Amino acid sequence: MKITVKVYGHLRRYLPGNAEKVVLEMENGSTIDDLLLSQKIPDEDVWVVTRNGERAGGKAVLADGDEVCIFTPVGGG
Repeated sequence: MKITVKVYGHLRRYLPGNAEKVVLEMENGSTIDDLLLSQKIPDEDVWVVTRNGERAGGKAVLADGDEVCIFTPVGGG
């Protein structure tokens, strides 16, 4: 199945070609945790993950055509 992945901030370094958006081929039944693991994105670098515009946990099962956005923690003040 194909999943569109968008990342923000320094997370670009984990995607092929330092891209902000890629389409990845994943196995049926893959979860958000599987996606993060496949791209070697450490948990501590992830603040929020959304799937199709809604917040999703690591155990959420992905489906063909899903769009996953991964956000970093926000700092500043």
